[in-house]
Amino acid sequence: MIVSKYKKEYVVKSYEADCHGFLRLLTLMNLLQDAAMDSADALGVGLEKCSERGLTWFGTDYFLQISRLPKMDEHFVIETWPAEAKLWGAIRDFVIYDAQGAEIIKVSSQWVLIDLARLRPVPLSKYFPDYTPLNERALPVEFMKIALPENFEREDIMMLPKGEKIYNALVKLHLMK
Repeated sequence: MIVSKYKKEYVVKSYEADCHGFLRLLTLMNLLQDAAMDSADALGVGLEKCSERGLTWFGTDYFLQISRLPKMDEHFVIETWPAEAKLWGAIRDFVIYDAQGAEIIKVSSQWVLIDLARLRPVPLSKYFPDYTPLNERALPVEFMKIALPENFEREDIMMLPKGEKIYNALVKLHLMK
């Protein structure tokens, strides 16, 4: 797998701006996911390849360092790359540049590879053994492990299939006192 940084240009549309004319944070998160999906597709680990194996990516954590947000009608570039491989997934980082090439936002994100049938994380290396990160980080952050409480009950909820794909799968955890 040949890994390189992926770049995609965007422009802030009027409906993506807040009342002050700046890119909305929700829209920023959606654009990060858009660039991540395109990059993952190009690397052969995107949603189509995952779906063939009954898997999906699930973004669990984001760290953002925002110098400034782009304004309405402003052009900017999102650059993203696989930064690190983890047992259960990967770290994907982003840098956003303004039209002059200045860094305006840095992001580090953690993604977990999920088996849709079991609703459990699975080892990245088992399904994508050729996955090769760049081992370069946009931000020097460490993500905390997700710790389950010692005592909990699990209640399975009906999964709603559509064709052969599952569109809605929910699991409730009830903490015990």
